[in-house]
Amino acid sequence: IPMELFNLTNLVKLDLSYNVNYDGNCTRFDGTEKEIPTSNGLEGMILDSNIGRLEYLQDIDVTDNYFSGSISPEIVKLKQLGRLVVDNNLFKSIVPDEITQLINLKELWLSMNYFTGGIPENIGALKSLVF
Repeated sequence: IPMELFNLTNLVKLDLSYNVNYDGNCTRFDGTEKEIPTSNGLEGMILDSNIGRLEYLQDIDVTDNYFSGSISPEIVKLKQLGRLVVDNNLFKSIVPDEITQLINLKELWLSMNYFTGGIPENIGALKSLVF
């Protein structure tokens, strides 16, 4: 992911989802098979300390990629964030306590990663959290 992405300071939605590798054949509706080309999943660190520069973000979806690293505590700067979807990636480390300060967060999807530790204790304080 180019660093210039973090210069888009008025960005409100970041959707880089579903960039997994698909190999092999797929059966078409007419019964014939077609080879599906391989597409490269996106990789690298996306939620590092630079994420705090995108303070107007309301929606982050990076589902089904190869993003790694951790979710930076700088995410607390995204005061308008309502949706954080990071499932099926390679994130490690702990889920930062700062997530519990995102009072507008309605959706939080963390599954299928390599997080350690538990869910932050104050997660119940997020009254707007639905998922």
